[in-house]
Amino acid sequence: MAEAVQTPLARNAASARALLAALERHAASTADLIGEDTAADFFAVMDERDQLFTQLSQVVDAVVQARVIGSRERAAHAFLVQQIAQEVATTLESHERLVARAQVERDRLAGAVERSMRPDTVARQYGHAGRRRSAVLSVTG
Repeated sequence: MAEAVQTPLARNAASARALLAALERHAASTADLIGEDTAADFFAVMDERDQLFTQLSQVVDAVVQARVIGSRERAAHAFLVQQIAQEVATTLESHERLVARAQVERDRLAGAVERSMRPDTVARQYGHAGRRRSAVLSVTG
């Protein structure tokens, strides 16, 4: 068992698991920043997530391209790849929830911008009413 931990395949699988766990933690902290007035913090966390995804891609490529010689190694390789695939699926679900929450916030903000561009009929009505009154008043009496 100690030998399996020392193999490059096992090290890469452990790295993949660590990166997936970091992405899972990041999803929770990033979700907390959505809708806050901390755009700089949000973008910094998104940059970190992007770096984690890049590292994960490199590690997964190394796992997939690992050469296996014996049937025992093939079985161990298949088992590690299956475990990583399950963890990736879990991480992908949390990422999709994060994306959905960001899209809801984006749509909410877009709606607010759109509403701010429309004329306010109540304000216009009162604005016109004030002008009418001033036109009716006479200074000379």
